[in-house]
Amino acid sequence: IVDWGRRKAAMQTAYANKRLQDYTIAQDQVNFEQAILTQVRQFELLYLQLEITRKADEVALKRYNVAQNRYLIGKIDITNLNIALTEKDNAKRAYIGALRSFWTAYYDLRRLTLYDFAENKYLYNPNTVDNPE
Repeated sequence: IVDWGRRKAAMQTAYANKRLQDYTIAQDQVNFEQAILTQVRQFELLYLQLEITRKADEVALKRYNVAQNRYLIGKIDITNLNIALTEKDNAKRAYIGALRSFWTAYYDLRRLTLYDFAENKYLYNPNTVDNPE
């Protein structure tokens, strides 16, 4: 009957732990939402970068074709043709790198949200999350 306030202290400790857990959950929710927003912004930037590198790849290919034709008729030397070839190859590498970054960001966003944006559906069944059978 006499516990010198131990029950009250245990109750206060439990209440403080619950409040701490509530704050932690709220902070985790904010961090999660911020991570998604950051990922969306990065995805949008990577899409723009992909478009720019795609266009640069097209331009470099056209430049190389022009340089090759000019080389064949003797208007430029082999050095300029090699420069055009190197720039074409570098543009292709940059485009492939941008493509890889874009799709990596896409699937990271998909993993974070558990949502398939192409099919407009969840990657899980929301009805079975609370009631696993």
